Amino acid sequence: MAATRFRSSMLFFSADLHCRLDHPSVARTSPTTIWTGPSSPQSSADRDASLRSCGNEVGVSSGRLAQKETEPHDDEQTAVPGIPSSPLRVARQAVPLNSAFARALVGLVLFLSSVGCRDPRPEPFTLVVLPDTQCYCDTRLGQSAQKWGRDLREYFYAQTNWIRSAKEKLNIRFVVHEGDITQTDDPEEWAIARNAMATLDGHVPYCLCLGNHDMGYRKTEESPSSYDTAIDRSTRFEDFFPRSSFANQRSFGGSYDETLDNSYWFFEEGELEFMVVSLEFKPRDEVLGWANRIVREHPGRRTIVLTHSYLNANNERITSDGYRVTGNPGEAMWQKFVSLHANIFLVLCGHVLGEGRLTSEGIHGNPVHQLLADYQGWNDGGESWLRYMTFIPEENRIQVYTYNPVHDSEQLEPSSRFSLPYSMLKSGESNATSLCEKDPQTRISSTTRAPSTPVSPVSRP
Repeated sequence: MAATRFRSSMLFFSADLHCRLDHPSVARTSPTTIWTGPSSPQSSADRDASLRSCGNEVGVSSGRLAQKETEPHDDEQTAVPGIPSSPLRVARQAVPLNSAFARALVGLVLFLSSVGCRDPRPEPFTLVVLPDTQCYCDTRLGQSAQKWGRDLREYFYAQTNWIRSAKEKLNIRFVVHEGDITQTDDPEEWAIARNAMATLDGHVPYCLCLGNHDMGYRKTEESPSSYDTAIDRSTRFEDFFPRSSFANQRSFGGSYDETLDNSYWFFEEGELEFMVVSLEFKPRDEVLGWANRIVREHPGRRTIVLTHSYLNANNERITSDGYRVTGNPGEAMWQKFVSLHANIFLVLCGHVLGEGRLTSEGIHGNPVHQLLADYQGWNDGGESWLRYMTFIPEENRIQVYTYNPVHDSEQLEPSSRFSLPYSMLKSGESNATSLCEKDPQTRISSTTRAPSTPVSPVSRP
């Protein structure tokens, strides 16, 4: 609040001085003195009118701001070194209006208001992770309804409704979906997913990645409910999440082709700038080549990799699978892409039932946290369980929660609730310090793995 008031004061002062330099009609108490205090012989109405004459040039409402800012603030005793505690008091001194000094002073004030007095450190903020929602969208074959006794789409709707309602409280900056959005790439299933995600449109930016269940569906003859997935890369994803619907969003960075199958996205908190690179199931070599280029072109963006299949529940990167589509499993992704960039710090994935966690060191010495979350094997096909990750810049850590919005309950086991070290602010950095340093990282000496701990739901105390 103090920084906001100071910035407003500086903007007003620079506006007032600018007007008096370039608009002779603005009254002065003398040919060499500018005035902003209450003792001027000029009437308040005249002053407001003359200041409004140049208000459009500097974007302030000068009259009302002048009266408000001449009152002392509660926090006026908190001074920034080298800056008067009340910037407007500088204006009460005699200044040669048409001198080079005055114009230099205007430049200094504008500089301080836009650069030197930035907002305080970034606030804690949250990234929400939606694991596999395939059981909530299972209508073609209805396997989930057969197993659990009912349609489960309500859980998907509950997840996005909670995200929207918690946006302000948790300062939610972005949402990612880890793939297997649908069960069998069926239009009715995609419609459920689109309706659920539409709750966030215009409120919280998000992106999704494709899982094996979202592509290449083929019915087999082994049983009425048997089928294959990912026999090829055909998908209806673009029909329900067209690139054209997202291309004009501020968060959208670009895509590999004219779909969102492989894409990248931006979000920020304060001066911390992030990028999410969303990759298809088992990304092809040419896609990884594109992803490498995108990350190289954004060295100042702290990068999160989102892909469906990467880590298993034994805290190991996947090395092979039985799917027909050709591409790179987790270990190959690490070798060809993830480990090569100093600004990649996080990989998020689903696909394998359960939870997993692995921290490895990239070739630049940067730690990369790799996290698995997939709750479809839990009661009711997942029962709305999700992850949210709260970044706490002041403490240089990420607090990870596993949460159920339907029951307002939380998992407390070490595999579900834990903290990750992540350097966001340098030690000892003050609120008045510029936050432009890019990607300070903490080295780790070796790969670390999370303990494999059985998980059972517990209620929030």
